Amino acid sequence: MEEAAEVRNETDAPQRMLAAYGRRCLAQTTQECIKRLVKEYDEADKKTAAPMAYLRETFGLSDFAVHVLRISFSLLFDTTFQNAFRAMNTESTVLDVLYTLYGGVNAAGFEIVNENRFLTTCLLEDSGSCLDINPVLSLPVMYFLMGLDYICDATVSDYCLYEYSVNEAHNLLYKANIYNAVRSAAGVAEVSRLLVYVCGAEGAGRRTAIKAFCEEEQSAVVFISATIFSKEPQAARLLLPVFTDCVIRGIRPAVTGFHLLNEQERADAIRILRGLTVYVPLLFVTGEEENAPCVEGFDTISIHIPKPQGLQRVFIWQTLFARESIIAEAAEYANKFDFTIGQMQRAIHAAKLNAALEQRTAPTTGDITNACIRQIRHSLMKKAKRVDTVFGWNDIVLPPPQKEMLLAAAAQLLHKHIVYDTWGFDAKIPYGRGLSMLFSGPPGTGKTMAAQVLAKEIGLELYKVNLSVVVSKYIGETEKNLNEIFDEAVKSRGVLFFDEADALFSKRTEVKTSNDKNANMEVSFLLQKMEEYDGIAILCTNLLQNVDEAFKRRIKFIIDFPFPDRQMRLLLWQTILPGKAPVSPEVDFDFLSGFELSGSAIKNVIVNAAFAAAAEKTELTMRLFLLAVRNEFFKSGKLLNKEDFSQYHVLLDA
Repeated sequence: MEEAAEVRNETDAPQRMLAAYGRRCLAQTTQECIKRLVKEYDEADKKTAAPMAYLRETFGLSDFAVHVLRISFSLLFDTTFQNAFRAMNTESTVLDVLYTLYGGVNAAGFEIVNENRFLTTCLLEDSGSCLDINPVLSLPVMYFLMGLDYICDATVSDYCLYEYSVNEAHNLLYKANIYNAVRSAAGVAEVSRLLVYVCGAEGAGRRTAIKAFCEEEQSAVVFISATIFSKEPQAARLLLPVFTDCVIRGIRPAVTGFHLLNEQERADAIRILRGLTVYVPLLFVTGEEENAPCVEGFDTISIHIPKPQGLQRVFIWQTLFARESIIAEAAEYANKFDFTIGQMQRAIHAAKLNAALEQRTAPTTGDITNACIRQIRHSLMKKAKRVDTVFGWNDIVLPPPQKEMLLAAAAQLLHKHIVYDTWGFDAKIPYGRGLSMLFSGPPGTGKTMAAQVLAKEIGLELYKVNLSVVVSKYIGETEKNLNEIFDEAVKSRGVLFFDEADALFSKRTEVKTSNDKNANMEVSFLLQKMEEYDGIAILCTNLLQNVDEAFKRRIKFIIDFPFPDRQMRLLLWQTILPGKAPVSPEVDFDFLSGFELSGSAIKNVIVNAAFAAAAEKTELTMRLFLLAVRNEFFKSGKLLNKEDFSQYHVLLDA
């Protein structure tokens, strides 16, 4: 279908035939009918003088066009007037007769019609014959002349939404910014029409920004889904009344979701919009991409709606919490979740629904946190595994210095907005604000557990990167995989955990072969991504000496996890054992702590002893613990003798 100007063709019949036809029709009517036409014309003119004058000025109508509109409007209400057309006894359309009566029957008459081509597209519709008169005026014009608001039909209403107001939280953020930007652009525009492309992430407030602008200028807005151009073959015909209504009532049209169209659909949409917007002075288009569409006849400006940052994000959480009477720490959620306003609203709504299902009057912080996590959509699970964060600070056993460093790392995230926004550090540190940590130490000393504790403390999900999926023998594939991981990590707002990180973050070497060059490129790429990443990344290694020095300089926290001494091992035995476990009073934990086992090995011993006790239907006895200890050492290739078990060796001989 051609652009909006797909309309009746004024030259369907030869001019000579139309002229002869006009004279014949006029001859068939009586003087009384003609007088009646004039009388009805005059009455219609009195009733619609102001609206007609508005239409004349808005669309730049000629006298001929205004005459046609007046006659067409009179045809709607007076049966005598309708009968006058029926008396002509012709199968020709009402429009053809009007063109004959008022447009003239010569070439000049057709020039008048052609000068008002928009009249035949937006203001009038092709009707049936004079014998069966249908409404000639288009619906928006008819509603306007009757003093009513136009209501689009069911098919179009699936794609169109009229809005007249904006909520206060959004208004405070966007009204002044977009209003001033549009007005400034309009002041320097080279043409009289302006296309404003509003871009930003989903939920950033693109539609709300447009509503705020329209509220500021006291106008309404109609949001038109761009999917109509891909789903409806007759999109131009369906949207024609909507854009006509926008021109008549001063409503701002906004085409939303332009990024959802493919290249061909975008080209078709631009072509259709070029025809539909002939009389539209201001057109809004929204999308997620930064490339704005260009429509002929419009000056184009782009306005990016960023995600709220720092104190602004805290303010929005506070506003939303106060509105719903929710008691929660806004700064905590502002630091944890880099959300758009739409995501914040949806999270609170989901939390309220969960509370209602559980018959609670208000959502808890747990409801809000879980709802926030569910708002996050990402594909990180393709190359990383989510780790359940079940451990807390009371579960981990570390020397005081290491535990204090973990607490300091958690505090950096929880108080990020104060340091960077309130105290102005954001101006001094434009990048590298992420929280990077390096855990080093022998296997089983609690590095993975510390990552779980940290993730649980700050209320984020933990994702363990699957190195087998990331590392590739093909040149460039490893960098590509890592780039996808960091991009998805930004969306997930989770904690990235690289176990055995020395496989990725190893030292760069002197370039002797092409393999050395590619390996160094991977390390350099990782350095760049680590510095750009604004989230939390934890690197874990058993061999700190193998990690590139450049990484160490960029790591904010390097925490060494030592092999536990006897005092720590005793605390581990007591901490790992659940309170409900049936432990025999004879168990000598002080003696058991003398075995040089890591925290992970102690956990294995306790679990194996527990299953053995369950099988024997007894308590957890000293004998079962000693057997589990012997088996644990045997796994590592070390055999224990009687002297190692001291006085308790008799329990093993029994």
